[in-house]
Amino acid sequence: MRSNKIFTFFMYSRYNNLFKGVSWVVASSIIGSVLQFLLIFVLLNFYKQEEFGLWASITSIAAVIVTGDFNAEPESDVIKHMTDAENPKHLQDTRLMSPIVYGPSWSFHDFGKIPYDKRPLIDYVFVRNDLKVLRYGVLAETEGSEFLSDHAPVLVTVE
Repeated sequence: MRSNKIFTFFMYSRYNNLFKGVSWVVASSIIGSVLQFLLIFVLLNFYKQEEFGLWASITSIAAVIVTGDFNAEPESDVIKHMTDAENPKHLQDTRLMSPIVYGPSWSFHDFGKIPYDKRPLIDYVFVRNDLKVLRYGVLAETEGSEFLSDHAPVLVTVE
């Protein structure tokens, strides 16, 4: 029984900071979600239509950068719809805008399990409202022979 208590104390003292960190991440994530909900609630319920319209007009001229894993290849309907030039609010793919493009033409490799010729580009950086793209790159690097993620990071320089 005593050895059980010692082991429990050892495990608690050794991983106490880890558990505190995990708890903090979970709590901050929940708090962040609640704050986002409250902000949207306030915007929708307490601002007049004209004021909300003013906010919309400001964002229509401000620089917009949208990034992420869209799980969609460039030829997909999703990406075609987002980048459709006939839509006045369309986004532009920074890979197509950049004068300098380096790295592979894919961003997902599933920790190297997908053969090179089958790897898709599914991670994007899109811009809107006259941002100038200087460089675009996909960083397909490893630590030794190990991949750091199942995706390669996309690095874009804009001004």
